[in-house]
Amino acid sequence: MLKIVGISSLALLLLLVVPIQYETQDTNPKMYGYATMILRDAAGNEIFSQVIHNQLQDDGETMLLNQTFNDNSAGDQTTDNLQIGAICITNGVGSVNETATATTFNATNSLGGNNNCKFDTTGADITATQGTAIVAPPAFASDGINVNNGQLIRGIGICTAGGAADYGDCNRASFSKLFAVVNTSDVTLNTGETVTITYTFDLRSTTT
Repeated sequence: MLKIVGISSLALLLLLVVPIQYETQDTNPKMYGYATMILRDAAGNEIFSQVIHNQLQDDGETMLLNQTFNDNSAGDQTTDNLQIGAICITNGVGSVNETATATTFNATNSLGGNNNCKFDTTGADITATQGTAIVAPPAFASDGINVNNGQLIRGIGICTAGGAADYGDCNRASFSKLFAVVNTSDVTLNTGETVTITYTFDLRSTTT
């Protein structure tokens, strides 16, 4: 009996210290460049080869982020409203694969409301941490504008900014691009509830 009580107490203790309804997922994606070097003899035969991963410089990281994301800064090689700077929610991301475009991403979405996309009005932050871009629009609400009450959000698309606070559909214009897709855990927004979504794109190398 004492042994059974002891086991029950341990189980209760584990329930008390383990967080409930909290989920994180780290798939550790790898993004890098590399060079391939091949040495051949006079007859053209390969005698040595090497693949070397690069060290991406801070200037290179900043340049890529600055040209890709709408960060409300001058000196871009394209206008900010053509760059990435919005998050679009969807209930159909499960059927989206790597070849999906803004048009096909939107075709799988049947959320209510007219504006399932939110623009980061402050611009993507590419200075808070060297080598990263953070898109952080205002929270999505179950108000019939972003999503109807009780509807399911299954994932997000990272889309072109467009220069509007809220807008409908990732493919709203001919220049729209779908930069990335995240298949999130399913979330239902009930009356009065909101969900805040932040997207971070990380180009940092091992020495940042």
